[in-house]
Amino acid sequence: MQDSIDKPVNSAITSGLQPGDDIVPWNPIHVSGPDAGTNACPVCTYGERPAIVIFAQNGPDAGQLAEKLDALVVQQKARQLKGFLIVLGTDPASLKQMASAINAPHIGICYPDPATLAQDLKSYKISPAAKNTVIIYKNYKVSSNFVDLPADRFDEVSEAVSKLQ
Repeated sequence: MQDSIDKPVNSAITSGLQPGDDIVPWNPIHVSGPDAGTNACPVCTYGERPAIVIFAQNGPDAGQLAEKLDALVVQQKARQLKGFLIVLGTDPASLKQMASAINAPHIGICYPDPATLAQDLKSYKISPAAKNTVIIYKNYKVSSNFVDLPADRFDEVSEAVSKLQ
């Protein structure tokens, strides 16, 4: 049963796996959070648990989304919600600096492995034109997708998570 089908915030850009698509394994490099210092696959590590993966271009929006995502993961602890922010267009040192400047200890802040970057973005269907792509999944199936979601509308993500069964 499909949980929820949400339309992208900016329908002019299609980015990310769509509701009903299968999530695929991959290995981002974690600079902070529960898997810091590893390249643990979120899909393999956390299995069928609900998760949110945000691919975001480097910039202030990425930090704001990270803090909102962290708060939601804490709020949904009983559901074992996992959260990951994948920052694109940055280097490891800058990402570590960003991670230490924001308050988001409960989520993985990551960047794609440079050796697999192109394949990872292709597998997840991430558009380079998107400022951010939010993918919500559970049981290896995408339930919701948001594109160019402003941090002040993150409650839409919370609502989509609340609909997961």
